[in-house]
Amino acid sequence: MKRWFTISVAAAAAFLSGCVIIDVDDARARDEPPTARPATCDIAAYQSLIGQGDRQIDRSRLPQTYRVICFECQATMDYNANRLTIQLDRENRVAAVSCG
Repeated sequence: MKRWFTISVAAAAAFLSGCVIIDVDDARARDEPPTARPATCDIAAYQSLIGQGDRQIDRSRLPQTYRVICFECQATMDYNANRLTIQLDRENRVAAVSCG
């Protein structure tokens, strides 16, 4: 009986030693609205793409990190402030450009 108790206590101690309390100090923990992330992909330089067809885009003039999202295509929701995102409409024309 004593041996079973010792094994149980040792197992509980080993199990609980993996538990760590983490103090999360971010906007969500403080119930503050998240701040907007600055756009660093030089979006103003690419506003002229709006209305152009997908095949008219000179990709050699785009930044190193960019993506083109077709109208019905899925896209990841990861945010990259340096990435230019080009969104197409149903007719494969540029509908919007954004950073992210």
